Amino acid sequence: MKEAPYPKSKKVEKKANDQFIDIEDKDPLWLKDKGDHFYKRSDFHSALNAYSKSIENDKEFLMARLNRATTFIKMRWYGAAIDECHDVERLVFAIPEKDKEEDPVYYTKMLGRTYLRRAAAQGWLA
Repeated sequence: MKEAPYPKSKKVEKKANDQFIDIEDKDPLWLKDKGDHFYKRSDFHSALNAYSKSIENDKEFLMARLNRATTFIKMRWYGAAIDECHDVERLVFAIPEKDKEEDPVYYTKMLGRTYLRRAAAQGWLA
């Protein structure tokens, strides 16, 4: 289920050098969804840009990182995919156990997907 769009009247603090047009340009979830949209249409460069902006705005957004690793594999950038999977694994293990206990299935699936993508990328490199 998607969140409701931000109201147009919502004030956004913009810096002088910001080139963002709307609030969606800073929302990591919106950018990840935009990356998914591009990925489904095989526009991998645009998907990669959207995932990268999402991660730039939220460094610990695991799903955007995992999707970016998948996009790296599709683009045949296997080394980058492996590095991204290492980052996801590092971030998951850095989460305190107390926080992981709230949704252990999510983190187990996240690690499983990470290992699968890393293994696929390593297989293509071999």
